[in-house]
Amino acid sequence: MGIKRQISFLLFLVSILGYSQNAFTQVEAENYIIHKIDGNKYYLHTVKKGNTLYSLSKAYAIEISDLVSENPGVKDGLTINQIIKIPVKHVDKKEFKSNQVGIEGNFVTHLVKPQETLFSLKKKYGVGIESILKENPEAADGLKIGMTLKIPVIYDAKAPKVSTKPAEPDSFIAHIIKPKETLYSLAKTYEVSIDTLIWVNHGLPSGLSVGQQLRIPKLTEEYGKKKKNRQAKTRYELLGELAKRDTNMVKDTYNIAVFLPFYLDINDTIEVNKTEIDEETVYSKATVAIDIYKGMMLAIDSIKGTKANFNIKIFDTANDSNKIIEIIYDTSFTDFDLVIGPLYKSNFLMVSERCKKFGIHQVSPVPLSNKILLGNPHVSKIVPSLPNHVKAITNYVLDTSDSAEVILINSYRVRDETLYNLAKREIEEFEMLYYDSLYLDTIKTLKLYEIDTNIINATFKDSGVYNIIVPSKDQVFVTELVVALMKKTDRCSINVYGIEPWENYDNLDINHLHKLNLHITKSFFTNESNPKVTNFYNQYFRRYATFPNVYGFTGFNATYFYLKALDHYGLYFPKKYDEFHAIYPDFGFDFYQTGIESGFENKFVTVVKYIDFQLVEQ
Repeated sequence: MGIKRQISFLLFLVSILGYSQNAFTQVEAENYIIHKIDGNKYYLHTVKKGNTLYSLSKAYAIEISDLVSENPGVKDGLTINQIIKIPVKHVDKKEFKSNQVGIEGNFVTHLVKPQETLFSLKKKYGVGIESILKENPEAADGLKIGMTLKIPVIYDAKAPKVSTKPAEPDSFIAHIIKPKETLYSLAKTYEVSIDTLIWVNHGLPSGLSVGQQLRIPKLTEEYGKKKKNRQAKTRYELLGELAKRDTNMVKDTYNIAVFLPFYLDINDTIEVNKTEIDEETVYSKATVAIDIYKGMMLAIDSIKGTKANFNIKIFDTANDSNKIIEIIYDTSFTDFDLVIGPLYKSNFLMVSERCKKFGIHQVSPVPLSNKILLGNPHVSKIVPSLPNHVKAITNYVLDTSDSAEVILINSYRVRDETLYNLAKREIEEFEMLYYDSLYLDTIKTLKLYEIDTNIINATFKDSGVYNIIVPSKDQVFVTELVVALMKKTDRCSINVYGIEPWENYDNLDINHLHKLNLHITKSFFTNESNPKVTNFYNQYFRRYATFPNVYGFTGFNATYFYLKALDHYGLYFPKKYDEFHAIYPDFGFDFYQTGIESGFENKFVTVVKYIDFQLVEQ
């Protein structure tokens, strides 16, 4: 949602319009629905085969110039299934109210009213009597009330050429909705945005339903070729003339520094003091660094087809600021093009100051506060913050809820206030974008200062279907709410939507989570049915005789991603994050800049559901 939805505000306040599958498309009562867009009132018309600006102007009793003024894109003609805004203020209300005009292919269809004559129709449509009679020979004996006449719009030489140009077909796929399909899954399958799907399908105010036909923008053959060519281009071709002019930004060799706390001194001591019967062990604080390192090494060995070379230098920083100061104030530090780490926040910020000064991009591979991004556009943060989790789960519910009633829980806990307000804002934006202004506040908020059984019973009625968004990281509140909702599952259907920290709440009964159809967010999720994931597991195991954890995957993905990014775009890569995500979507990196003068955060979050005691991607 967010900025895209705000920018697209004018486009999305639409409802489903009436469709007729017959050639005759009469302007029926359902087309009289008035939609408020940016304070103005409109009828919305879906263009059918053969429609022209001229026929629309007659059907809606409006001047062609007014149609063009409100829909600049129609200057070159109409497109089948295009949505045209009809400004109510310019419609001749008296004429429209009594209008019996429809549109049939290349003709305007007119239902004869009392006192109408061929001469009055000639004046009304600007078409010669001979042309009318040619298409309606039965009218030669006179007009009869209730007679339907075909007015040959395209034969009218007086009408402007563009206004009589019939609508042309567009390129869309007709998709029949299957069980468990969502806007989210369709967007991924067809490589289009959710907003686009909603727009081309008239706003989808009733959501999706099984058997419903959806229009999907079809990727043209030309687009497919361009996409393949773009992926195959060398870094110089991608950067074009700008890259050729600035060899400081696009290089043959890139220098990368990696700051990881291996605590080699402590681990050496452990090794020296180990007896023959002691098991192999490492200092506990070094395990994350070692796992990241293993993934990085596998990525370096796996990467192929790069034009650039990479010099990677790994520093053992432990958690020692003196070591870090020694490294970053060495004159050779300015030779680095990319820095990964350190892992500790205080150390990371220390390095950030130097990176910012010399314009070196720095990447955080582990969860850190978004404060590291403030005022520094040379920082990227791989692990999404909790607010992005709340946005993801809220938008997932809004995009997938059909007949279910959506309820947002307000825990009134201080630590949840920011998350609740964020979810509330996402909902308000959604309502403004997809519902008429008369239907705001369609999603309820349930205020729970404490878990009150009476309030729960009054809210969740028998036989109801409820999707409940709970933007809370308060373990006690979440646990009590889950227990209370469990008592209602025998009488109504409940789906609960939470956030990633819940996975670590060991006092939550797994059976309860299944019964409540719990969905949660994950910063990182491995789909083991994905062949690429299976291949990585096998490679990792063969090399290290163990399977990778989340940090092993992070080390691999981050290293592979950034080496490829440098190879494709040189040091311009932060400005190309969107394009690069489209080329390599499987890495789970979708960065956005958090502010004009601030850094980049990964917003890619996966929604998973408890099914058969396992988390399954939705």
